[in-house]
Amino acid sequence: MSGYLDSTNDKGNSRQYAECDRHSFQRIAMRDKIVGMWAASLFGYKGDDAVRYATEVVFSDLEEPGDNDIIRKLMIDFDYHGIPVTRQEIETQLLNAEAAVDKKSS
Repeated sequence: MSGYLDSTNDKGNSRQYAECDRHSFQRIAMRDKIVGMWAASLFGYKGDDAVRYATEVVFSDLEEPGDNDIIRKLMIDFDYHGIPVTRQEIETQLLNAEAAVDKKSS
């Protein structure tokens, strides 16, 4: 009998973890889009070009765990556009965007 209950609890826990992962992914994607739009505005992108760039930024954050992949992309893109930016400035933008997402969802 406990085998059935354990199995049922495992399925419930799996759903709960999947929901947490989905929520976390959505939060990070929204954060990345905000930062992408910030960078796009500094690059002079507008409208569809800005949205397209922000989407690239979101997808760049899927390459590896953590923020190194998105930071690397942004550093390369800022360098390409001749705009000096430090890693710390990008990290600050990521933190500010995450706080904005958290504030909006609460």
